[in-house]
This record gives sequence, structure tokens and C-alpha cells, in this order.
Amino acid sequence: MPTEDSLDDHLELRPPSGTMDDEEVIEDFVLDVEATEREERVNDRIPFFRPRDGPDEDADAATDQRLKQRSRQRVNPFQESLKSRMIWWFRDHWRIWFYAILGAISLSLLLYLLSNWSFGRGAHQSDLSSAQLSRLMLFGGHPYWHGLLQRQPDPKRMKLLLHQLTAEPHMSGTLASQRIATMIRDEWRAAGIPAELESFQVLLGSEPSRLVVRWSDTGSRASETPIVDLTEPSIGSDPATREVSNATTFHGYSASGTIRQAPIVYVNYGRPEDYAELARRQINVTGRIVLVRYGNMFRGLKVLHAQTRGAAAVFIYSDPGDDGASRGRTYPDGPWRPARAVQRGSVQFNTVCVGDPSTPGYGSTESVPRRSYEEAVQHSCLPSIPSVPISAASAERLFRRMHSSWQKRSDDNESLLTSVTAPTAFRGGFDPSLYVLRGADDVLLDLEVVHNYTLKPIYNVIGVIPGAHGDLESDREIVFGNHHDAWVFGAVDPHTGTLVQMETVRAFGELLRQGWRPRRTLVFASWDAEEWGTIGSVEHVETNLESRIRGRTLAYLNADVIVSGATARIELAGSPLFTQAAEQAMRGLIDPITATPLLEDWKARRRNASRVAGAVPRAAVRSPTNDNIQDLEKEARQGEHLTATAWVPLLHLLGGGSDHTAYLHHAGVSSLDIGFDELDHSSYPVYHSIYDDEAYFLRFTDPDFRLHRVATQFVGALLLDLVDAPLVPLNATEYVHWFQYHLRQLEATRPDLLSVVQRTLQPAITELASAAAKLATSRNTYVEQCLARSDCAASLANRYSRRILDRDIQKVARLNQVLMEFERALIHVDGIPGRSWYRHVAVAPHPDMGYSAVAFPYIHGASSSDEQRFQVTAAAIQRAARVLMDAVSTTES
Repeated sequence: MPTEDSLDDHLELRPPSGTMDDEEVIEDFVLDVEATEREERVNDRIPFFRPRDGPDEDADAATDQRLKQRSRQRVNPFQESLKSRMIWWFRDHWRIWFYAILGAISLSLLLYLLSNWSFGRGAHQSDLSSAQLSRLMLFGGHPYWHGLLQRQPDPKRMKLLLHQLTAEPHMSGTLASQRIATMIRDEWRAAGIPAELESFQVLLGSEPSRLVVRWSDTGSRASETPIVDLTEPSIGSDPATREVSNATTFHGYSASGTIRQAPIVYVNYGRPEDYAELARRQINVTGRIVLVRYGNMFRGLKVLHAQTRGAAAVFIYSDPGDDGASRGRTYPDGPWRPARAVQRGSVQFNTVCVGDPSTPGYGSTESVPRRSYEEAVQHSCLPSIPSVPISAASAERLFRRMHSSWQKRSDDNESLLTSVTAPTAFRGGFDPSLYVLRGADDVLLDLEVVHNYTLKPIYNVIGVIPGAHGDLESDREIVFGNHHDAWVFGAVDPHTGTLVQMETVRAFGELLRQGWRPRRTLVFASWDAEEWGTIGSVEHVETNLESRIRGRTLAYLNADVIVSGATARIELAGSPLFTQAAEQAMRGLIDPITATPLLEDWKARRRNASRVAGAVPRAAVRSPTNDNIQDLEKEARQGEHLTATAWVPLLHLLGGGSDHTAYLHHAGVSSLDIGFDELDHSSYPVYHSIYDDEAYFLRFTDPDFRLHRVATQFVGALLLDLVDAPLVPLNATEYVHWFQYHLRQLEATRPDLLSVVQRTLQPAITELASAAAKLATSRNTYVEQCLARSDCAASLANRYSRRILDRDIQKVARLNQVLMEFERALIHVDGIPGRSWYRHVAVAPHPDMGYSAVAFPYIHGASSSDEQRFQVTAAAIQRAARVLMDAVSTTES
């Protein structure tokens, strides 16, 4: 039994010196009681905290030392008791706290990963089932990279880049244009994308060396001061306009010429139906200067229609009723075109030939034979008559002179003025009484214009991220293009597209830095000389058609004026194959104008617009047969197709006028043109004028860059799906729907063709429908089989490798390859009659309009007796069906 002294030694309660006072004794006693209670509580409540059996001298010594140190504290024993209880409570539950903190960290990490694995396009995913999400995650672009892409667009960087791009005028063929190309190349390289300049020597011009317009009755004594605005005035609040206010306005590829004493004839928009109205009134345009307004068709075709009817020259003006003061406040007080603004532009005949006029149909490489300018004119590629762009103010002066010439004569004969008054459809935003079809015999004009055309260098920028998965699809290319040349500053055209392209390049550069590698090759192209006739892209395609594009290019995406105004809404035009991919890329994005899901807004507007023209029952487009087709035709004619279940085309027909032209219409590459357009006018009001600059953009186009941000997110998502998805998201079934839709439209507008259509086109489309359904089944079968195999799904879930199993590589490659071959099969090697450069039998630029498109171009304007044309179109559709069936047979075997 221990003695009292030995117990004191063990507890070490003796003070080091002196005698303990009462307060110290109480404090030590409290500490002893607390220690005893704590030990009992721990042992009773949490068994796994019980101390190890047997003595632990080290632990006891440590405990005694802590008690000794605390006993020397001179504090209130009750305060110490509360503090110690709190400390011991935390110590009692340290494992609980440890696991709680660990759980919180784990939950935060999980939420972070889920945000990266989400598509990064908003919270509107409720329309997808879990099974559909699984398919998107495995068979689209990987969600992790989607999430990273969506966070990349930076409005501040876009604003800085806009300033750099619009620092100086940079028309193609100038040193300034070369500087822009070099800057873009350097920016791409800085983003981590290998990029090079691609140069061609092409036929280009510049400002006319002489341009004079005057009234003929002024005689030789008259000053050569022009009666029309040949320059645009500067605006005080827009300093950039002062630098170019002396620049002469002109048309690219206009002919030179001297014209004396020519009468003026007004022909509205210069369309064939407008000339028909003049012919009805027995007004001839031969030898006259034709005055037409911009709009409804490509300007070069306005010149072509006038030239073929014998006109001496063409003036093209911007009517205030289309894009000027009649629509609203003009710049700088509003977005609409000022009265003295002029629209420049090329007048090449773009439905006949595009690209470099000196090398028609082949690339402008160094050693190829070339046409002279005069030969290009002789072959009806370029105009043989002069054309001049003029302002609304200039046009009003001409109208007033013509109108006043009739007022003097109408005092004696009121019917004179009535006979030349323009019909209502010809009137725009001027005083309606001013619109007369021609002036009296004494209203004559003189015109002198001198242009010079020579070979000049142009510079495309080509950036490439090569496919890196090492399978059969690494060399398949997805191309995203936009042009960089402009008539002046080009803030909206083309640099709304340039901003989106540059941010997209930078975003994919960031993906590369994060370890992403694409399955297929991603190509970025910034084209030169688009404004003169899509020259840069055409020469690239013609040069590389056989060596690269025909066998490797899977799809082409085009940007140009990608945002046309502050309230613009998304519009897409292109191959029906893209419908599924576009929907998938929009999913979750929010329209910044309506604050509604972008996909829902787009679909609703397209359905409403298409139903005005007439939709097709889903039964007709999904399963047409020889047995039911007549019933379906009857339903369509009776209007039963206007139902909620009807199929409507979500993509507009893709015509001409931009850099997709060579890819789709000549090479047969599935193409999509992307833009956010104002709903109440087709283009932005200051189009191709000196006022299309940084100041205008920041006031009226997209001041906070919110539309550019969404456009970049959409483009990035679409590109990632196309370049990285194991199964490329193109859908041949949509093309079947499209064919049936436009077949019904053809029958409705041309009932005289019903018999020949049913003999030729309908059986071919029925065959295509069967083949497309079988291909869809093959693709779905592979998806289901992969989802059912853990090794397949796990391999595709890896965001870095996304490896397709060796046994599936050939099957997947074939299922993707067939979609490239499908569009190629719709190419007719001899081209469309009368314009052989265009070879796609499903769609082409409208021969009389240029920008807009026509379905079934090979039979456009044909009669029922031209059955050979229908047979050519049917043969191409059947060829496409066989391509699909061959792929199905290969994958099944």
C-alpha cells in the first residue's frame, strides 16, 4: 500500500516552492475531478476510444505534465472548467469532426466535377432522360471539355480584339489586309494552335481612278462636281470616319466606260418581275442608265439582269424605306443608314462563277494558265457595263429631277405623269409621288468611270489541330471558317465572325493545355477576298479538292456576319445533316434577348415560319411507300399537314454569297452557316459603308458582347461534338424529311410536274428513306451494345483518351465515313445546266437571286417534258441511298 508521500510524488501536486494557497488547491481538485469524469465518459460512450490494455508510462507522463502545467494557471476555476469542457468535447468527437470535414471536401469536389461534366450550357436539362444523358456523355463531345469550353468566352478580350481588328481599313489586296492576316496568325499561334499563311495571286481592283457623274445639259462648261455622292461624310462623334471620308465609293469588278446623254429608268429591285412590269408599260431599258435599289438579291445579279436587257449602266442606291430614315433614327443617333451612306460591294456574277475570275474552276497557283480581265468579261463572269453605288440622298436628287420633268408637261396632259408613276410595290421611303419609272426626254446623264484590275496577293490563315487518337479517323477534318477582309473597317462584316472565331481558337487552345486531344482534325480558316467573290475560300477548295478535301473534309462551319444587331436571334442555314448536331449544341444555352432556352426559341420561330409555307406530315417524311404516298399527297393538299406533329425544316436553305459556297455547292461538303440575325431586316443597316466601325458596333450591334458570348459557346459546343464524338452527330434521316418537304413544295407550286415527279423523284426518295432508317438502326445498335459492355462504356468515358475498342474501330469509322460520302453522292460531276461550277443536285443559289437558295436546282424552271433533268436528280438521290446501304452491309458483316 502506497504511503501518502509516494502518492503525492505520483500525482506531482506539490508546488515547486513555497506552500499552495487555497485557490490552487481548489483548482487542482477541479482538474482531477474533470479528468476522472472524462475518462469514465469516454469509456462508457465510445468503446473504440478506450485506452489500450496495460500500462502506458509515456502516455501517463504526458497527461500528468499537462495537468501540472494547467494547475499553475492563475484563473478562475469555473472559467477554466467551461473552457476545458469545450476542449474535451471537441477532442471526444475528433473523428466525427474529421469525417464531417472530409465529407464536406468530398461533396465540394463532387459538385465541381459534376459542373465540369455537365454540358456547361445552363440548367435546362430537364427534357433529357438519364439514358439520353448517358448517350450524350459517351457519344457526344466529352462533357468535361464542354464545360471547360463554355467558360472560355471573355467579353473584355473581345472588346480589345475588336479595337485591333478595326484600327484601319483593310480591303483585300492591300498591305493592311496582309497585316490583319498576320495578326490573326500570330494570335492563333499564341493560343497554341499551329497556323500558317496561305497565299494566292488573284485578279483584284481598287478605287476607280476616275468617276464622274453629271447632267448632260450642263455642257462642257460645267464643273465636274458630281451630282451623286461619291464619298461619305465623316461624323464628329465617330473619329474613325474622318480618316476615310475622302474614300471613293465603288463596285468591285465594275466595268469601265464613258456614257453620254443616257436617260434614266427606275426598275425597283431589278428583279425579273420588275422588268416584266416595265415591259407591260412598254418602257425599254436599252441604252438607258438603270436605277435600282439594294435588297432582295445579290447586287451583281442586278447588274447582270440590266446588262442582258441592253442597259448602258446601273446605279444602285440604298432606299430609306429598306434600311434608312423611314425605319428609325439614323447613325449616329440610331442604328439606321444615314442618307449619304453608300453600300460598296462586288458585282461579280456569283450564280455563274465565283472565286478568282482569272482561274475559273481551278486553283490560282503559280503555274496555271490565266484569263485576262477582258476574257473574264467575255465569258460572262464579270460585267461588261459600268455600275456605281450611290446614296439615298443622291437617288432622291435623281428622282426629283425625273419627277419635275413630268410636272412641267402634266399641266397640259395629266395622263403623262400617271403613266410613268411607279406602282405601289416600287415605292420606298421617299415621298411616294417622287417614284417615277423614267424621266422626260431631257433628263439625261453623262458617266465616266475608269477601273484597273491586276493580279494581287491575298492571304488566308490556316490553323490545324491534328487528330491525335491514332485510329482510322484522325485525318478526317472539321473546318470552321470566316473571312477577315473588309471594304473599310468591317466591324460587323466580317469581324463579328472574327471575334467568335478568335475566342473559339483560344478556347480550344486552352483545352489543349489541359490535356485534351481531338479524335478528328480541327481546322480553322480565316479567308481573304471574300468580299470580292469568296475568292480565298474558293481558291483553297479548288487547289486542295482532290488531294485533301474530297477524301478528308467531313463538315464545314461558316461564320460571317454572325451578329447583326443588339436584338438578333439565332438563325441557321445548311445541310439537313446538321439538324441533330445543332440541337445538341444549343441544349442548355440561354437566348440573351428573351432569357429563354435558345433551343426552344429557335425551334418555335422556325416552326411558325415553316408552317406559313406548309409543313409535311411526319408519316409522309418517315415512312413513304408506293401504297400510301397518294393519300399523303391528298392530305397535304387539303391542309391536314398543318398540325403540331408536322415536320418542318429547322435549317434554312443555304444559298451563296459567303465562304461555304465552295465547300457545299462545289465539293459536296456538308456545310452550316451560323448567325444571329435581326428579325425585321435581313442585314445590318450600315452594311459596307465607312460607318461599319468600332463606334457603331459598341453603340448598336452588341455593346456588352452577350450575343457574341452565346455564339462562341454554341460554335464551341458544335465543333467539339463534331471533332470529338465517337459517332459524329450527323443524321441522314433529316435529309429524307427535307427531300419530302421540298418535294411537296414543288408539287404545290408546280402541279404540272406531279406526274413526272411521282415517276422519278418519289421512288428515289422512298429508297433513300429505307436506307436512312437502316443506317439509323445500325448506329443505334452499336450505341446499345456499347452501353451494355462495361469495357466499351468505360473506355469512352475517359475524357483524355476516349478510345474506341479495337474490335469496334472499323465499324465506327464506317458509320461516320458514310455521312461524308452521302453528301458527296448528291454532286453531279457535270454541274447544273448553264452554271456548271455548281454541282449539288439538292440545293444551289437561286439563279436570279444569288443569296437565297433553291431546292432541286437541276430541275428549277424545267417543264414536264424535260424528264432527263428529273432523272439526273433521282439518280443522285438513289446514289446516296446506295452509299447508306453499302455502309449498313459493311457494318453488319
